[in-house]
Amino acid sequence: MTNEILILTKTRELLSYIAGFFDGEGSLGIYSSSKKFNDCCLRVQIKQNESIEVCKIFKFLYENYEGFTSKTITYSGKTCLTYSSSGNNACSFLRDIMEFSLIKKEQIRLAIEWQEGRKPPLRNIKGRICPKPENEINRDIEYSNKIRLLKDTPLGEIYKPLTGNKSKRGCYNLTPSNHI
Repeated sequence: MTNEILILTKTRELLSYIAGFFDGEGSLGIYSSSKKFNDCCLRVQIKQNESIEVCKIFKFLYENYEGFTSKTITYSGKTCLTYSSSGNNACSFLRDIMEFSLIKKEQIRLAIEWQEGRKPPLRNIKGRICPKPENEINRDIEYSNKIRLLKDTPLGEIYKPLTGNKSKRGCYNLTPSNHI
């Protein structure tokens, strides 16, 4: 195997593929390490069992959006890789895949809107970060809850079956409802 095989170029086709991969195996959210919501951060993650193809994609993600990859061993003994990125790097990733996303497009839109609307932290005279004003904490909580709600909403509520369009195999054609 040559090094050329391991190099992926940022193309519309690749971003479209990665958006589908993220729709199926990825997650995003606005998270806080405290209950006070004083230190929120946008984070994206993709988990998948290790393979040559997944390693190529995770390498591309790291080279283009930084972040990191970790390994865990699943209960079945397989190696699972997790790619994670946060902050502006995660936002850049989401901007690049948003037009191609089918399932997480609204979550992505909200995450980008939140990240781009963030104010830099206020610092006191000693350089320490000051508590956020209440309106900024409320904004963080609002966006975090909106994204969480979209994650928790069953697909049946987001995509409703069209009446009368059941296929011969018993499947319904799905169309987005006004929910998103």
